[in-house]
Amino acid sequence: MPRLTIRSRPDSTCWQYDLTAPGFRSRGSTKLPIADFTRDRAYDIMAGHLLAEEGPQDAPGSLEWLHDTLPDRLARENVRDSSIERYMDALNVMIDMLGASYPVRDIARRPHVAAYQQRELARGIAPATVNNRLNYLRAIFQRLFDDGTIEVNPFMRCGRLRVPDPGPAVLTPDQLRALFAAMPDTDSKRLCRILLFTGRRVSEIVGLERSDVDLDQRQYRPQNIKHRDRPKSWHSIPSQVMDDFNHFLSLPGRFPFHVRNATSLSRYFKVARERAGLSASYHLHSLRHTYITMALEAGASPLAVQAAVDHASLRMTERYTHPQNSATPCINLPFVP
Repeated sequence: MPRLTIRSRPDSTCWQYDLTAPGFRSRGSTKLPIADFTRDRAYDIMAGHLLAEEGPQDAPGSLEWLHDTLPDRLARENVRDSSIERYMDALNVMIDMLGASYPVRDIARRPHVAAYQQRELARGIAPATVNNRLNYLRAIFQRLFDDGTIEVNPFMRCGRLRVPDPGPAVLTPDQLRALFAAMPDTDSKRLCRILLFTGRRVSEIVGLERSDVDLDQRQYRPQNIKHRDRPKSWHSIPSQVMDDFNHFLSLPGRFPFHVRNATSLSRYFKVARERAGLSASYHLHSLRHTYITMALEAGASPLAVQAAVDHASLRMTERYTHPQNSATPCINLPFVP
């Protein structure tokens, strides 16, 4: 008699099951309501595995066999189609390297994992992409391990490739002038200017309410989108964008700065970046990186910059510090568009 064990995962979004029978074992997860995941559903899973094993196979236990049976198995586990494609992409690289008839059991040898990594790097694949594919292969072979097809998961303890940190994408003054010169004189350009001279995130600026700006005191209070539980705090409006704040407050509505959302403004920035001939590594968030770097290079205290941009820790702000630059007690950006 098969034994079925069902338990809830910690995130409570799906259920894990463990189906055991003589000569058969299957583990997995399902997003079905627990009332629908009955013993009949367990029998369906078992029958699907048995039918796959009884089908005609030229080389049982080979990578070709795994390639043919894996999509149906993932589908029975309610894995999304987009994720199944990523599983198969990772497996296809292994098949290209070893051949379709290579036995699955022989992949347990560690040199194959290192060869997989080196082959992908030699093809120009980014280390982060290689690590992601190894994660999918680890999940594939963990299923084979749970079924008893293999004795050890060769990808369980494989070392991850170190992904080099390119650092923040910071624009130089000349690049900023070229960028803003390529922008049409619209409200979107004004928003980009505010993002540069305040160092705020896009959602924090476009989400400003009319009551969040005090022109008499030259202050504004954005909501920290990373810590919404914290109360809003007042920040000084830089003199370079005072006219821009006046312009948006002259517009009607409760949210006068919400002339574009973050996605639309990112597209606007991309078009201007291409017109200016800048690298694709620069994106809208680079304006925030540029503000922090320029402020620190101008001699501003890391604590003052951390407070200005609402970083959660000083360690994050110190990533932008360049000790070789001269210290000047000023936080104004050394740039005029």
